[in-house]
Amino acid sequence: MTHDVFICYADPDTPVARAVCDRLETGGIRCWIAPRDIYPGESYGAAIDAAVKSARVFVLVLSSHANGSTTVAREVEHAVSRSVRVLALRIEDVAPPAALGALIAPVEQVDALTPPLDLHLARLTSVVKRLLESPLPPPIFLHKPGSAH
Repeated sequence: MTHDVFICYADPDTPVARAVCDRLETGGIRCWIAPRDIYPGESYGAAIDAAVKSARVFVLVLSSHANGSTTVAREVEHAVSRSVRVLALRIEDVAPPAALGALIAPVEQVDALTPPLDLHLARLTSVVKRLLESPLPPPIFLHKPGSAH
C-alpha cells in the first residue's frame, strides 16, 4: 500500500490511533497502521520497517503507554534514522523518557489533552498536510560522522 503517514502507537492507545487514521484518511492523507496494513503471513517487523522507511511523516501517539513501549522507541529511532519527519500527538500530559525525548526533541507536537479529540485531530490533519507540502528537512544524524556507534 502506498502511504504518506506511518502511525505509531502503543496497544492501549489503539482507539486513539484508529481515530487518527480515520481522520487523516478522511482528509485525503494515505496512512499505514498496524495491524491493518500487515498482510497475512508477512513478517510483522519487516512490514513495519518497510512502512516506516517509505513514510513521509511519522505520527507518534504520545502517552504514558508509548513511553513504556520498547517497540514504540524502536520505531521512532528507525524513523529518525531515515530522516522521516516525526510529529507527536500528545494525548496525556507526559514528557517522553530521556532516550525518546532526545530523538523527538526537534519535532512538532500537537497537544490533545482536552476533549473533544476531534478538534485536535483537525489540527493534526492540518499540520500533516503542511508537512507533506513542504520540502524535506536535512538528514538528522544520530551519531557524529566518523564516531563509533
